[in-house]
Amino acid sequence: MNFELKWALIILFVILLSFFVPFTLLTNLATWNGSFLFWILMTIVVIVSNYYFTKDWGK
Repeated sequence: MNFELKWALIILFVILLSFFVPFTLLTNLATWNGSFLFWILMTIVVIVSNYYFTKDWGK
């Protein structure tokens, strides 16, 4: 599996997870703490994956 395909699948998984979790698993959550923690973790995942994807961009 080449580099671009691997990262495309990871990005697709993160996007699908970002839609699936808040609208299904966190729907009946009475407080906002669970969804806030989820979005913080998803933000960290996106930042780290973007760093690894673009660290060799100019080489």
